[in-house]
Amino acid sequence: MLESRRLYRTATMRSTKKPFSGPYYWVPLRNGQWMLCEYAEKYYKERHAGHVKIWPELVFSLAREWGLQTDGPRKVLENAPYGLPRGRVVKLGEKKWGIAHGDDNPAGTSLEMVKKAFNLPKKKTTLFLDEHEHVIPEHVQLIQEALKATYTIPTPPDPFADEWDEGY
Repeated sequence: MLESRRLYRTATMRSTKKPFSGPYYWVPLRNGQWMLCEYAEKYYKERHAGHVKIWPELVFSLAREWGLQTDGPRKVLENAPYGLPRGRVVKLGEKKWGIAHGDDNPAGTSLEMVKKAFNLPKKKTTLFLDEHEHVIPEHVQLIQEALKATYTIPTPPDPFADEWDEGY
């Protein structure tokens, strides 16, 4: 039910051809491909769909895709909302948009795909790295164990590594 509602809402936003804001996740499929799951912010209370808020919907989809019938793996997934590459589309001004990302998109995917999914203008969309969007390696490991899957996603550097190197 949640998945079909999300698909309907996303299809509605895509069909208007107007840009929209919201979070997105890259979801691994069993065939080794990745699927972009975007969420239109306008359908969430207070017009803000945080990653943690949409995570239960995504877990439902992920469990169905991977055939997880038992609660055990789903419980593990529920506690790892930072284990898949993600980002957020934001409105920056009149006809200007931005994509906050963690620079950890899986192989075979691109931020151009995000632009297209959110109906963003090609020339008025800014891409910007946001450390908040980085995957957390421990969450990646939890998800891979729950799915019994191995896949590679670029792991961002430790945000504090430079400070330690400089003797702080």
